[in-house]
Amino acid sequence: MGTWFHEVSIDGRECLLVLPGLDYAVRPRIGRSFRTDIGEGRTGIETRVNNHNVGRLQVSYTYTFSKDDSAIAADMHATLLALGNKRLALPIECDRLPAADYTDALRIFTAQHTINYNAASGSYDFDDDIDDSHPETAGLVVCSLMERPTFRLFNDFEYRVTIRAEEDSPWGTRVAVNTLALAAWTFEPDFARPVEDLSKWQQKRDQIGRGREQSRSGDDAPAKRGERATFTFSERNELRQALTFFETQRGQQGAFTVPTFCVRSGMSRRMHP
Repeated sequence: MGTWFHEVSIDGRECLLVLPGLDYAVRPRIGRSFRTDIGEGRTGIETRVNNHNVGRLQVSYTYTFSKDDSAIAADMHATLLALGNKRLALPIECDRLPAADYTDALRIFTAQHTINYNAASGSYDFDDDIDDSHPETAGLVVCSLMERPTFRLFNDFEYRVTIRAEEDSPWGTRVAVNTLALAAWTFEPDFARPVEDLSKWQQKRDQIGRGREQSRSGDDAPAKRGERATFTFSERNELRQALTFFETQRGQQGAFTVPTFCVRSGMSRRMHP
């Protein structure tokens, strides 16, 4: 393995620390997830239960290598495939900041472990050894792969290795939202992107035997109202507020009131994320 890969032990878990810089032409995706069981509710009100009360970080990172570095790209892919029971330790890219700027006021997430490093050389200091001698600092997420890493030759001139991983660590290693309270959802959608009405009927049609006509049920059940909208945030504090709000609702478990963005009539609906 190259200098980008380091075997480390974090809170008793054997991890592979991965430090190459990302290709921001392929946007890193960093999300917060809850596993929610949704039960049937023909009255329009569903039963929703979370398996966990605290969200987990999910990341999708793409690493790019020139065609001349095909051997390095192949080595990275092979190393990831050979992880076995080891976890990954990855910098949280949205909080990768100049060392002097890594403060509570600017961090989006609060990580229990921190790394100060140089993405170009792979050199780093970890937790208590940090003295800001390297240019960038970031929080660390300990995670496991969600699927097999992909390895692609793109446009015949560069290689791309993509990983998708989810936080998988003890409680003492968790990554939390750097909370900033938001009492009600007051953000406006980014109308440069479609705002969609996702409402659906609860009516069901079933084939009974070999008859031509179908049986129908749920005719008297109310339609389930839904919307999909994209929100673009220009400030880190706005993103902290949105994530805190999402965390307070425990993902899809809680309900809250938002305007009907598709129909700008001033009406509001109570919805789940």
